[in-house]
Amino acid sequence: MGQLCSVADIELYLLQNFNSNPSIIDDLERVEYFINAISAKIEKYCDRVFNSTDYIEVYDSEGINKLFLNQYPVNSISSIYYGSPFGTRTKLDTDIYTEKDGVILFNFKNIESDRFYEVTYNAGYINIPSDLNLIAVKMVVNELEKTTIKSNIKEEKTGDISYKYSSKIEIDKNFEVDLSAYKRVGF
Repeated sequence: MGQLCSVADIELYLLQNFNSNPSIIDDLERVEYFINAISAKIEKYCDRVFNSTDYIEVYDSEGINKLFLNQYPVNSISSIYYGSPFGTRTKLDTDIYTEKDGVILFNFKNIESDRFYEVTYNAGYINIPSDLNLIAVKMVVNELEKTTIKSNIKEEKTGDISYKYSSKIEIDKNFEVDLSAYKRVGF
């Protein structure tokens, strides 16, 4: 699991500098805690890892000519070995397969009925997309605001100006809608 936003992102959003004010050092620890917790929550909800990471995955297929990798976007494939799970395995040449959007297509003429594949690859974002980063920042800020006294206020009015705050259910639903583009699609 990696962080989907940074303390600097939160500072920019809030126009606040946590490192320069000694009285809010505890706030810096809270911000870092929420960044880690929210990043984990987003990855769990979306059922995927977003930061670039190396993977070794094993697949057992029966005569099919394609594999759906568990992580995406794929940055590179280091190797693909095939054979039996308990016997010898052979490394495939890169001209035997193509990869597009996390799907590996094999160019075999005669496909054996049982194949075991071991795929070593790198997948994930090297730079977190700005919209995903902003969702994470807003979720962290939302958690920070829940810990303040005004988090219990549903509505307030000052003179002719009134404010109505969204409920937790509405906020969570909005975040789910925002994250829908990043949620893993089942195969």
